[in-house]
Amino acid sequence: IGAPVDYFDARTGTPTVDQMLAYWGVLTWVNYAYADKVAFGNNLADYVDGGGIVILGQWTLCTAGNCLGGRIMTDPGYNPAAGSSYGGSQYAGDGARCVHEGVVSYEASSYRDNISVVPGATSDGHWLHGIPAVAYWPSGPTKVWYSPGHTGGAYSTGDWALLTANIMLCVCCGPENDCNGNLIPDDCDILYCDG
Repeated sequence: IGAPVDYFDARTGTPTVDQMLAYWGVLTWVNYAYADKVAFGNNLADYVDGGGIVILGQWTLCTAGNCLGGRIMTDPGYNPAAGSSYGGSQYAGDGARCVHEGVVSYEASSYRDNISVVPGATSDGHWLHGIPAVAYWPSGPTKVWYSPGHTGGAYSTGDWALLTANIMLCVCCGPENDCNGNLIPDDCDILYCDG
């Protein structure tokens, strides 16, 4: 989507809410322990409360030892997923919402969290073997997504960059009156158009 991308090594420090508020969204994933997983999780929750978008990526849940903590993981309404194991496979290609528009394939080369959605949350698409591909909250503006296996393209192959862009655009640019709930402006929404 042409937006600048910067990297912050949260193994050695914790980004502040103000630092993150300079950005449209934050993708977090771990391969090693966070410097302070609780402080970072609390800051991410405050960032969401301030209007930011968060993609919880690979190993954010404690399925492989390293994980995120704090309010983004524990308080209701933030993290839409649960899980305690991991595996590997490819995206099944069955997503139907804006998050998967144009996305053909992706694979988590170094495994992905085996997630389930928590009560009240939902998902779009699946991995082979039926694991949800992208979990989110269907009501209100979706600000927190769980995308298991997502490392921003590192250690994996496929349309991860497009998936990330789609998540950002689904939040910001869906139609105000989405009559069929697909988060995509289409013919169904024309009746609600103001001209």
